[in-house]
Amino acid sequence: MKLLIASNNAHKVREIEEILSGYFDEMVTMREAGLDIDVVEDGLTFRDNAVKKATEILEKSGFDATLADDTGLCVDALDGAPGVYSARYAGEGHDTAANNALLMENMKEVPDEQRTCRFSCCVALARKGRPVLVAEGKAEGLLLRDKRGEEQRQPPPGGSGRPAQGSGRGEQGPMRIGVFSDTHGDISGARRFFDSLAPLDCLFHLGDCVPDGKKLSKLFSCPLYAVRGNCDYRTEEPLERVVDLGGKRFLLVHGHQYYSFSSLLYRGEEVHADMVLYGHTHMPDLSADGARLLLNPGSLSRPRGGFTESCALILIDGNDLTVRFINADIAKKNW
Repeated sequence: MKLLIASNNAHKVREIEEILSGYFDEMVTMREAGLDIDVVEDGLTFRDNAVKKATEILEKSGFDATLADDTGLCVDALDGAPGVYSARYAGEGHDTAANNALLMENMKEVPDEQRTCRFSCCVALARKGRPVLVAEGKAEGLLLRDKRGEEQRQPPPGGSGRPAQGSGRGEQGPMRIGVFSDTHGDISGARRFFDSLAPLDCLFHLGDCVPDGKKLSKLFSCPLYAVRGNCDYRTEEPLERVVDLGGKRFLLVHGHQYYSFSSLLYRGEEVHADMVLYGHTHMPDLSADGARLLLNPGSLSRPRGGFTESCALILIDGNDLTVRFINADIAKKNW
């Protein structure tokens, strides 16, 4: 089967070829095929646009299969904008620099802890006489205030960087992630542990009083990634969240929907997580299954099992992950 890649982006094409090389006899780009097919991207979602491009180009090109994608930056403080308009955020005919400039202008008054965002991507594979296959993914991050990287080049429209993936971490030291769970309305422990934790690049709250996570986010002046627990009745946070930071993938859950460590690890394997984080038991724990880590930070306010109040600190330094329990009766472990 011959695949037409609906892109002329050399980096993107190389990655696609590496991933799909064993599935197609031949892969070519639009330019290599001598095709100039313009598809109007007027969908309301990335999925709409990716599917439309794949199906229209398949019909007009005569190929066996066509792969197309739509990608953009979604900023929470802008209600998800630029979103599907990322490539033309500053208007038709404007380039990446203009898009970036407008985005930075619109975000200049937004504090760091509210600059959460994500790159969203949807890929559609259209094939003759067969259903369209669709895959979607997101990379969580923070919208930086300045450019990073040797080339000073960022994906349109905005220099959002996953704090760990963007260059510059080496100059600032390891990335620091605070992990909290089961706070149940009492974050006084975090104030006592402040000097051991700060500064934080971001914060995970694993449920049971998600509003405490927002207070902690303000206390440490960093963005929050949270999931809801069995005691969180009035929150829109998801039951699970996959976060990519520092070149590592984290699966966040509360844990009440899982009945064994093996089920947690299996879910982590499904989403290709480097670390699975959970709460619910109120007892700190760190274990490993091969290269995958399983972390429970314990409880800040209602510890069980003879443990004291605890939380955890994750340090990411290149390929290395270090986990430190703060005020827990567990020795520091390095992985």
